[in-house]
Amino acid sequence: MRITIAAIAFSFVLFIQDDFCRAEDEITKAVTSAKRVMEEAEKSTDAKVKDEKLNEARSILTNAVNKIIASGKVYTDEELAPLYTFRGLCNYDLRDYEKSLKDFTQSAKLNPEKITPWVQISMIKSSAPDDKLRDGKEALVAAERATKVFLAAWDAAMKEKDPLKGLQGIGSLGGYQAMCVEALAAAHAEAGDFKAAISHLKGSDVKNANQKIEQYRDAKPNRLPVQSKK
Repeated sequence: MRITIAAIAFSFVLFIQDDFCRAEDEITKAVTSAKRVMEEAEKSTDAKVKDEKLNEARSILTNAVNKIIASGKVYTDEELAPLYTFRGLCNYDLRDYEKSLKDFTQSAKLNPEKITPWVQISMIKSSAPDDKLRDGKEALVAAERATKVFLAAWDAAMKEKDPLKGLQGIGSLGGYQAMCVEALAAAHAEAGDFKAAISHLKGSDVKNANQKIEQYRDAKPNRLPVQSKK
């Protein structure tokens, strides 16, 4: 499964939810533009076109970061975080996991109450092809943090007094539970606890869960696709 496609889709929901998106500023314009190009990449069946679009989106976000730094304007951490989240997703789908990890780490630092950065940090730490990036213990910490944030958001949505807002909150979390479960399983597998990995996947909504269970039964950890040689 290409986790990046799901991650991008769920991050679009995350983007729409943020209050800052209602304001016409450099960050909003950049993320909106990058999101559009990333959606085009997702729809393309041509690998070359897909990479070109992802590189275009990444450039849009990088230019925005550089422009903001040069301008001296003040933005909150919560406003800045999506720039790194979306660039991290671009790098992830381009299979540049080292740069992706840096972006997601920065995003989590700026706004630790978002699920996507923690999930992606965990997936890279557990599953990157480069063993220098992998660390099972750190992957598990990140996956558990993602789960904690998810559960807190779910609990808040369930306790929301306004029924409409409550339903919107629950709806916005669609897919995140499966992402957390998959991250937890991959982290346990990388740490060598394949029984725990299998337990997380049993009865879950994770795509290809049965296939992953069989992989973990063979004591084979998860691995992300290797970056294509240019």
